[in-house]
Amino acid sequence: METWMWIAIVGLVIIVLAFLFKNRTAVTEQDKRDLMNLEMEMKLEGFRSQYYDLRRIDFEGAFALHNSSKHIWYVGSSRQVYLEVMELISGKLRPYEIYEDVRNGDFFSVRAVKLEGSGYRDRYELRRALEATYAAWKKKY
Repeated sequence: METWMWIAIVGLVIIVLAFLFKNRTAVTEQDKRDLMNLEMEMKLEGFRSQYYDLRRIDFEGAFALHNSSKHIWYVGSSRQVYLEVMELISGKLRPYEIYEDVRNGDFFSVRAVKLEGSGYRDRYELRRALEATYAAWKKKY
């Protein structure tokens, strides 16, 4: 086959895959309700005091940190959700503004969703669904 035919075939495959991926990641209202039922919410103070117990049951998934003082969201995903949240609020990971807000006494809550049983393929897809659920892109860190 000639080179231009290979280029056309590869281009067509990329277009088809992009279309399939785009349709799969669309988050419906039912998806949002399901996510809210799966997640657990905890105030930051409770999270800190229970961290050493929680890290034994750490899981892969996604989380949303909500600064309720400023109405700002940070949505992330990790193989170890509790560890990642603890490092964020301790200033060990970016964005460092989260640590500054914690230190300044802003009120935070932590919401976490396990990947297992969520119905999503990977934690990145789950994170995008959480971002859509909380409209995290409107005001975020």
